Amino acid sequence: MSSQPRTPGRYSLRAAITGCGKISSIHIDAVRAMPGVEIVGVCDQNQSEARKRALQAGTDHIFADMETMMKEVRPNVVHLLTPPRTHFAT
Repeated sequence: MSSQPRTPGRYSLRAAITGCGKISSIHIDAVRAMPGVEIVGVCDQNQSEARKRALQAGTDHIFADMETMMKEVRPNVVHLLTPPRTHFAT
């Protein structure tokens, strides 16, 4: 977990994490290390894992579905870390 203090209002980019498996920890640490980026929400059907990652990310916003997260926290970018079979076909 980053030891950098987070001051509200100092962010220019709002990021969210969808999928709180093992790889999400690496993404969270990388995002938290970027100046001007705030993690505004995490989303996973496994709420226990989502709570762990929210704590790591420094956010209280935990969601079980992505649609609700998108509406409520309005991120600029989302790290989609779910298995490929869960992604929409293009």
